[in-house]
Amino acid sequence: MNARDLKPEDFPPGELCLLEKRGLYWRPNSCGYTSSLYEAGLYEREDALRKGFRGGEINGGIHGEPTTLAIPLRWELRRLRLTHAQVSERMQHIRALMEALGDK
Repeated sequence: MNARDLKPEDFPPGELCLLEKRGLYWRPNSCGYTSSLYEAGLYEREDALRKGFRGGEINGGIHGEPTTLAIPLRWELRRLRLTHAQVSERMQHIRALMEALGDK
């Protein structure tokens, strides 16, 4: 199974996802794109649902626009074969960002 086969209801509640379009990740708060996983925004399953995620894609190629996919973070980490230390560092960064935002 690949990301194109997924539907948001297939993700466990609270599953963290990366949103990907044209091989680039969405940045946090849907503010542009990046090729860096470190700079990528993380979105919960519920965020993808609110953004209109349908049948494995968001904005499903309307008017020739490329498809945006939601990819479970755990899949992408496995795909990239990140080490435990790298994942731990990323999670520390995420926690620091959440604290800075007041855990909103």
